[in-house]
Amino acid sequence: PTFCAGAGATATAALIENKESFFTPRVTVKYAVTDENNLYAQWARGYKAARLNTATGLPVAEPEKLDNYEIGSMNRFFDGRVQLNVAGYYIKVKDQQQLVNFQFNPLPAPLSAGSFNVSDSRVYGLEISGMAVLAEGWNIGGAVGYTDHKFTRLSPNARLDLVADAYLANPGFTNVGRSSINSPKLTGSAYMDYTFPVMGGDYDMTLRGDFTYRGKAYVDPANQAWIKGAGRFNARASLKSEAWDIAVFVNDIFNVKTANGAGLTGSRACVYARNTAIAIAANDQRCRGLGI
Repeated sequence: PTFCAGAGATATAALIENKESFFTPRVTVKYAVTDENNLYAQWARGYKAARLNTATGLPVAEPEKLDNYEIGSMNRFFDGRVQLNVAGYYIKVKDQQQLVNFQFNPLPAPLSAGSFNVSDSRVYGLEISGMAVLAEGWNIGGAVGYTDHKFTRLSPNARLDLVADAYLANPGFTNVGRSSINSPKLTGSAYMDYTFPVMGGDYDMTLRGDFTYRGKAYVDPANQAWIKGAGRFNARASLKSEAWDIAVFVNDIFNVKTANGAGLTGSRACVYARNTAIAIAANDQRCRGLGI
């Protein structure tokens, strides 16, 4: 999303000072059904400090606060050869912060980034993960997750006027009932590896294959544009001694073309913009390498 400052605005840095404190407790209750099976319930409070926007005319993003409620079960079977964990959670967020792009007039001007409060929101989901030792040296594992995120109401600190989305700009049109960007409902992963001794047992060789899946995710605040779900396969072979480890790997074996998301940073992907409102992080292209 892009915010264009009013006429006469300039990108002049200003000295801003902020001091705050917040109590973030966590309470966990556990019950051991057996030595290998546990149930738990947890409540935790989270806090994200105010974000300072140093450009003149831009507000400080007020602190983001959340309450996280979680219940789950952690289990081991067959002397620990099989593990299965299940967790369900509900998160209530107040004054959710979001990083957006903005531009100063006169246009064209370089895109800059700023953090703003967008709305209150809630998240609920389910995570299931597990692993198993099939035989000596053989391991498999995986995880699946479901997450549902929705903005619930405009908080007093929400600044949707700074999120210049073509749909949100319409009178009476808000992000309430919509999802945050880069929040797929379905995610998943699976792996298999095999480790065996070589060269008389002085070294261990590990062969590993894994798969990751990321479901459909919206890339704009009005949820009018999205990236389809995609799965990626990776492979790795490593030789390890007590002193060193050497590996060859291939990430994204089939070179999937689906983009990663909107406005992502810190990835190997290239970032391009089809317009000034949405910046899309392209797919991580197939990568082959050697590591020591």
